Amino acid sequence: MEVSPGQRVRVVGIVRVRDYIYLYPSESEDITLLGGYSESKPPLWNSSIGDIVETECLVLNSGGSTLKLNCTDLRLYGFKARTGGDLLHIRALRRKSSLLCLNCSIVQPREKLPNELCGYSPGNFAKISGTVTWVKRYRNGFGLANVTYGNCWVLLKLPPTSLGVSVTSGENVTAYGFFTTYREKPAFEVRSGDDICSGSSC
Repeated sequence: MEVSPGQRVRVVGIVRVRDYIYLYPSESEDITLLGGYSESKPPLWNSSIGDIVETECLVLNSGGSTLKLNCTDLRLYGFKARTGGDLLHIRALRRKSSLLCLNCSIVQPREKLPNELCGYSPGNFAKISGTVTWVKRYRNGFGLANVTYGNCWVLLKLPPTSLGVSVTSGENVTAYGFFTTYREKPAFEVRSGDDICSGSSC
């Protein structure tokens, strides 16, 4: 007898309570497949344990085997994406404190996000593209770059040079990350060197 996450079953067995509730059937006849999977019950915020939810979410970051999404505080297991920016269509099983992907796909890669450099909004994930007008590096390895697009500008907070991330004045850059501030000025912060590209690599 085999079952998979999301299937509806009826089980007869002995219950033991430890850190979880365990149910031990004695034989395969104690497990009955009730046919198919649970019905999708959007919206996600109104779901309960055992529901299957279906929605679209933006990946904010990747933490090992899980993804943090912009549509919920629950981490998504069972699907891999880049650090942030990919738009996913997810069909997932709602668990106690997480989601388990049953059928997930990337519907829009982060490269297709619009340029939000002129749409500064603190705390929001975005893509920015523009021209570097100046770069400043500090002794601790961190740095700043002024990135402009039309009449708009933002301070790009650069990761340490040890991560191999560098930009130069006059080149075009694209970055994926979060709007923030630096000394009360509009700034943009990336999580890793993979979230910045410059020149012909963009």
